[in-house]
Amino acid sequence: MDRPLLASGFSDLLAPAQGFGVEAGRSMLYTWQTMAQSAIDCVDRNSSLPRLQLIDAPKPADFATSDWTAQHLGNAVGIAVPFYLLHKGVHGSTDKIFGKLGEQSLRREVAMATTTGFLYGSVLSPLDPADTRNPLQARFENGATLGLSVGVMTYSALRIQAGGQALSARRPLLGGALKTDLVAGALSGIPGGLMYSEMNALTTHRRLLPTWREVGDSVTNFSMVGAALGVPGTIKGKPLLGNPFVPVKAP
Repeated sequence: MDRPLLASGFSDLLAPAQGFGVEAGRSMLYTWQTMAQSAIDCVDRNSSLPRLQLIDAPKPADFATSDWTAQHLGNAVGIAVPFYLLHKGVHGSTDKIFGKLGEQSLRREVAMATTTGFLYGSVLSPLDPADTRNPLQARFENGATLGLSVGVMTYSALRIQAGGQALSARRPLLGGALKTDLVAGALSGIPGGLMYSEMNALTTHRRLLPTWREVGDSVTNFSMVGAALGVPGTIKGKPLLGNPFVPVKAP
């Protein structure tokens, strides 16, 4: 008699986590769908092809609720995966064209990240149907907005990791944490998100300042994406970016 009750109680305990996972997964899949549609729209200017409708958009959630967090997490993972692959492509293309000179140049790392952000923002970021801008202008401005924001985020992450390196001798735990891609990526999302919310307000909405909700959404998204991008390097112990602020150890 006890087992069904225990099983039922255990199921009730798992229900919130399951709901969170479902909401995050739905948001991730919808993010990929919008990316694919955005890329199709770049070549299908007359909208002659049928639109992708594999999954419905997540319902708007109240700020800072469980569903809001799940949606942002799913969106962050959905963004991080293609962004990571796109950055690898930009990195590989740069190496083939220019060689590996200046592997740890600050300009190189920031420029590659900015280029990745521009490509992502102009090709994979969907346009708002209510946007009154010319589509080509909108895509260029979206790419510039995201590219500049990612450049700020990258510079900040490299600085944070350099600070962690300097702190390692005196405060090993804090320094070690700041050196990881995961922590540095998450913290760098703060300046990256602030830059994006301001630039997006100027270009998309033609406003001088973003709303508090826009700032909160941007910082949350950028921090989650930065953390997600830092997971592979943190696990492997190999950073996504070279860091010119940290001296390279002799082999």
